[in-house]
Parts: sequence; structure tokens; C-alpha cells
Amino acid sequence: MKNKFLVLGRRTDQPVQLRRWVWFNVSMDVAPTRVVSIVERSVQEIDIANVAKNPLPNCVLMEMDEKGYGRYALRYWLTDLAPDDPTDASIRWHIMSALQRQGIRLAIEERDIHITKENEKHEEALRQREVMLRIKTLRKVELLSQMTDEELKTLAERLKYMPFAKGSVIMRQGATGQHWLFIIIKGEAEVFVDTVGGARRSLNVLSKGNFFGEMSLMTGSPRVASVVARTDIECYRLDKEAFEGIMRARPAIADEVSHILVMRRSQLDSALQNLDGEALHTEIHHRHSEVLATIKRFFGL
Repeated sequence: MKNKFLVLGRRTDQPVQLRRWVWFNVSMDVAPTRVVSIVERSVQEIDIANVAKNPLPNCVLMEMDEKGYGRYALRYWLTDLAPDDPTDASIRWHIMSALQRQGIRLAIEERDIHITKENEKHEEALRQREVMLRIKTLRKVELLSQMTDEELKTLAERLKYMPFAKGSVIMRQGATGQHWLFIIIKGEAEVFVDTVGGARRSLNVLSKGNFFGEMSLMTGSPRVASVVARTDIECYRLDKEAFEGIMRARPAIADEVSHILVMRRSQLDSALQNLDGEALHTEIHHRHSEVLATIKRFFGL
């Protein structure tokens, strides 16, 4: 044979798997331990088609370039030898979106490029257009219905763009310390809970304009359900710090917010416990004062 070929060994009672390497560069300004942790977590906690769970994928810093970036490799085992390039592409998207959510950009080779800089007036116009689009999105969020135009503008400027690859866990049941609200601007996400018996129970499918995570944002409570990206998805994320100034300037917002939180939480409990209409109404009335007190305590009102 004149061409190169690869011989794969097969161990008795072991699957045929091929190790693959996906390369990427990140500036050395970012600690390698952080890069490795983010990338490994993004690919190990979800099921990616044709990627083996044993051995688990792992990320390694392979080189440190004199140009100031680190050369990394995500190593994984391919379980179906045919879709090699498509699986590499899926891994790359998971890596890129995971790093992007953390504000880390991939490094590229430095080149001498001449760019004509846009004037400041044009740049400001683009920024204002983006803010207006974000305000339009926020107006559709029931939780923010009592906000004034100025308050919505303040929130719009604090939103963070968060992309997730298909299959990524956006929110995990029982997680604490994640005081974030997510608003979907593209794609779909599935809401589910893990039952006592270990089974997974699907509750809802969310799409563009839907939001989730409001209870943790406003009260600091643990996540009551998990949310996973059903497709590639793009979201805005709003954190507690963005809300604090508005809540303290106008504490009356807390009352309206508590009504909405109780209603949405009771609807979730109704789906889980099959409550009838009367039982649901009683539950909403009982919880309102408790949730309101929790919001005020959480925001120091």
C-alpha cells in the first residue's frame, strides 16, 4: 500500500473507540487552570453524540507560544468512527460557547491588518440600537411589567449575552448561589426535574421570549428544576446586582414581583403534584406574604 493507514487494535469485550484531539488557543492572560476547568465541565456534564463517557474527555495545556497565547487540546474518544469531523465540530462549538459565557475569547494569530475606525457617532448609534432591542425584549418579561422606561434601560445595559450549545445544562436542579434570570432570544430549552426515584420528568419546553430562574434571582433560593438547551440557544442573563439599585430606589416593586413569583412557582408545583384549581388558589394566597418577606430580606429593603 502506498497510502498511509491507521490500524485500530481491539481488546476483548471492549468497544472500538478512536481518540480525537480538538485544538484551540487562549491568551495566557487567562489562568490555564480556569480554561481547563471551564472546558472540561462544559463537555463532561452533558451527553454529546458519539463522545465516550469512559474515558471522559479532558483538556490539556500543550504549549505556551511566545506570542502570548496557550495552545490547548480537548482530547476525547470517538465511539462511532464515521462522523469524526462533525463530532469535532460539535466539540468546538461547546468549547467556544462555554468560554464566551465566561468572557474569554479565543486567541488568533497576530497579523498586521489596516482597519478604518468607525467614527464615534456611528458607534454610539449602534450601541443605542442594541439597547433598544434589549429593552423591547425586557418589556415582554412578565416579571418586569412594573418597570419604568428608565429602569428598563438600566437593566438592558446590564444584560449579558449567553450562548449555549445543544445539550448544555443551563441551570441545574438544587444549585445555589446562582442569582440569575435567563431570557431566551433564540432557540429552545427543556425544563425538567429529577424525581426521588431517579427518573427524569419533563415539565415544559421554553422558546424565544420565555424566561426562567426568576425565583433564585429574587429570593436567592436553590434551583427547583433543571434547564437544558434543546437546540443551540442564545439568552440574555440578568443578575441580582443589576436589580439591587432599582429595588432599593422603589421598594414597592417587590410586592408586584412577589405576586408573579408565587403564581409561577405554584403553577410549577401544580404540574408536579397535580393540584386542582381550589388547592392552587389556597397555595398562592398562603405563599405571598412569605415570598414578599424573603425578597425584602434578600435585597436588604
